[in-house]
Amino acid sequence: MNIKAVNPNIFRTLNSYPNPFNSTTTISFPYQGYTHVKLDIIDLNGRIIDSIFSGNLSGQNSYTFLWDRTENKSGIYFARMSNNKNLLIHKIILLK
Repeated sequence: MNIKAVNPNIFRTLNSYPNPFNSTTTISFPYQGYTHVKLDIIDLNGRIIDSIFSGNLSGQNSYTFLWDRTENKSGIYFARMSNNKNLLIHKIILLK
């Protein structure tokens, strides 16, 4: 069995604040480097209900996006950030 060490300098997290939220939440993630990133919101059935961002990112240490869902139903959603190497998923709860 091979065990691969994790370098904490490359560990990334996807966060949202506030969470749970009522109408808007801020989704943020640290990123260093240049890559094409896609940030989507998916429901429990795996359907993309909102595409927040799709484009190239470079040079900053963190990025922040606002998700405004005043017309959606209460429930559990997932923010999914992906690029050519990584996939990060974060649970978001919408309460009305």
